[in-house]
Amino acid sequence: MSKIKTKKIIKGTIKSIDKSAVALEKIKDVLVDVKKKSENAYNGYDNVNDYLSNKIRVYF
Repeated sequence: MSKIKTKKIIKGTIKSIDKSAVALEKIKDVLVDVKKKSENAYNGYDNVNDYLSNKIRVYF
């Protein structure tokens, strides 16, 4: 009879997820979104008084 061919199993070949890298990517995405939203929050007002006076005019 012929010999059965087998492959050698190499330990440590299973890839593991680098959780810290995934978490870092998520944090970066959130920070970019927050930055974009904060830049668009003022809509070009020079100071807080202009911003608030415009908000009051909108409601009244």
